[in-house]
Amino acid sequence: LEIPIAALRDYMNNAIDIIVFIARMRDGRRKITNISEVKEVSENGFQLGTIFEFNAEIIMEDGTVHGSYVLNPGKPKCLAKIIASGINALDDIFSKKSK
Repeated sequence: LEIPIAALRDYMNNAIDIIVFIARMRDGRRKITNISEVKEVSENGFQLGTIFEFNAEIIMEDGTVHGSYVLNPGKPKCLAKIIASGINALDDIFSKKSK
């Protein structure tokens, strides 16, 4: 079965809203390092928009990585879809940020 690449991209664009990136830190633990949304799909690929990003701040003597999550500016386009599914806590985060 041969499916045109444009149809696959369109299907993925409709199926995937958020991508969660996970990386192994120096201490061996895995940490979510980035949460992005698919903003646009074109012939050249996907354009992602970062929502949250982990900012490593301190590496302790034992190799443990400490840091914080940074919320990037702008409301994600998938926020309405998330709220429609019954998750309302995020709306508070993004409304406070935009004030």
